[in-house]
Amino acid sequence: MKKFSHLIVLCLFLHSGFAQREFEPTAKLKWAPTGLILDDLSFQGEHGFFNKSSLTAKIGLPFNRSYRANFDGHEVTMSMKAFSFLAGYRKYLSKQMLKGFYIEPFFTYAHHLSDGIGEGSLDNQPVTMDFTNAYNGVGIGVQLGSQFIIAKRFVIDLFFLGPQITSSTNNFRAID
Repeated sequence: MKKFSHLIVLCLFLHSGFAQREFEPTAKLKWAPTGLILDDLSFQGEHGFFNKSSLTAKIGLPFNRSYRANFDGHEVTMSMKAFSFLAGYRKYLSKQMLKGFYIEPFFTYAHHLSDGIGEGSLDNQPVTMDFTNAYNGVGIGVQLGSQFIIAKRFVIDLFFLGPQITSSTNNFRAID
């Protein structure tokens, strides 16, 4: 009976030792508030698995932005919306999960749509022009970066190098 009680105490001690481990999250949701300055609303999620790997997904939501352009010597007010998506696989070179230097091959898609109305001239006659521009692009690339976690709640994710190959189409149309 004495050996059995020692075994129970040992099991309880080991169990409490495992329960005292520090919690390391395997998933993170990221948002860059500085993107609002550029009229960009994007969210990124990251899910870690195995030892030093993770999958990332980033979505940029359409946010209407107005800007002024010059066409035929006249000012045109344009409106632009953009949607983007990025999916990647990160491999961390550090010993900790979701922290440190990483390399990430990725796939990206972007769709930009601009339209506006402006004044122009056609055969020396003033006309009102309706402008539409649509851009679609898909690409693959590799980026290098480093991720830091502050106070177990905030993430600083710095991308500092990322060559990319993109195939894209752009359709511009101006109708009088």
